[in-house]
Amino acid sequence: LPAHRVVMHPAFCGSQVVGGEPPLALRHFFQRRSPVLAYAHHPSPVYGRQALFEALARVRRRVPHVGLAMFGVETASREAREDARRAGVQDLIEDLGELRHLEALAVVEHASAFVRPTLADGDALTVREALALGTPCVASDVSARPEGTIVFRAGDPVDLAGKLIQAFDGPRRVFRGPDAAEFLLRMYGSLLGEGRPSEAESRVSATS
Repeated sequence: LPAHRVVMHPAFCGSQVVGGEPPLALRHFFQRRSPVLAYAHHPSPVYGRQALFEALARVRRRVPHVGLAMFGVETASREAREDARRAGVQDLIEDLGELRHLEALAVVEHASAFVRPTLADGDALTVREALALGTPCVASDVSARPEGTIVFRAGDPVDLAGKLIQAFDGPRRVFRGPDAAEFLLRMYGSLLGEGRPSEAESRVSATS
């Protein structure tokens, strides 16, 4: 297809991102640790857990009371605990386990920053959600990142540590980002014959 007939929208609806009250365990963690970094965990090495833990050890030298609120899949695995122990950060981590989506959004909203230390990535929704909630976001440079993201060199704990401190010290700004909902509703409506499609709606829409 010729380029002028293609329009791309991230599979993201910023208008639907809402925060809420953080889990009780996180509220207690805030009493012991500040600033608190939020991290969506996955056991795959691609998610950059080891680099994050090494960066966290460096951050604590300058920010002794820093903490990591970790949620997601297999946060309590033996491998995750061993990685934390080797990096010497096991006492900085609050394991929140698997959370419902709204609970996860609340954790991200109330954290001082959100980190996405992946070694390979697509258009990560968690990055866009953090920015939409006004939470400073630090993410690896393995893919294009939305406006407002603080980018670090993937797999580099030294660079990551510096960017985390930058995020802690920086202002909180909301980057709502694109919202595909209205566009998609108009497009689907035109396909169902509920109205004549506009020039933009007649293009092919690709989501990422």
